[in-house]
Amino acid sequence: MGEFQNKKGLVRGEEVYIGVDVHKESWYATARVDEEEVFHGRMPSQYHALRRLLDQFQECKIKVAYEAGPCGFGLYDKLTEDGIETLVVPPSLIPIESGNRVKTDKRDSRKLSKLLENKILKRVHVFTEEERMHRELLTTRHQLVSHRESPSP
Repeated sequence: MGEFQNKKGLVRGEEVYIGVDVHKESWYATARVDEEEVFHGRMPSQYHALRRLLDQFQECKIKVAYEAGPCGFGLYDKLTEDGIETLVVPPSLIPIESGNRVKTDKRDSRKLSKLLENKILKRVHVFTEEERMHRELLTTRHQLVSHRESPSP
């Protein structure tokens, strides 16, 4: 896991902004407190690894942001269940600096944490787990009906 930049990472009672670049194999997280980066590092793509980082900020108000993508909303579910304010951000609405087209996990997590701290990010609406199951059921039904109605060769 990554490193804390100074002892400020272990403060209490402040707002902490964490940007997470989520991938199937690993996650990269950056934490900011009072406009200062206090942590950045790679971790396994498992909730308990991120939870270890969050536990370092006891009695702080933690906000987490990550990009919507193929990894789904499981992370959102676990974070909100633990009482953490979480923003799932559509990639198309993340501001891009002109001339800076290089994307890396480290840069993406840093950008997310900074934009979250500056209250610039827009979130997507996340359906409840039950609503997601209903949507999946309706989608599957629609696919089956379409397949039945299509002429066979």
